[in-house]
Amino acid sequence: MSNGSVFVENNDGVHLEHGEFTLCGDSFDIGSADGEDCGDYWPTNKRTVTCNRCIGIIDMCRGVRTSKAKDTPHG
Repeated sequence: MSNGSVFVENNDGVHLEHGEFTLCGDSFDIGSADGEDCGDYWPTNKRTVTCNRCIGIIDMCRGVRTSKAKDTPHG
């Protein structure tokens, strides 16, 4: 993981966070908006993802090849 990785924890386990979402798609403000109980999140020093949904996404992405688009000069 890069040094910029942020982890949060709730009753479902430890999640990887990006912005206001976890990797598995939970939003930190969606629970109160649509009645869904997303659990309370808290910062954690743990660095092992234990949320089963996050783990499923990580496993699905392993071995996927990526390529960043090259910057092209605009003429």
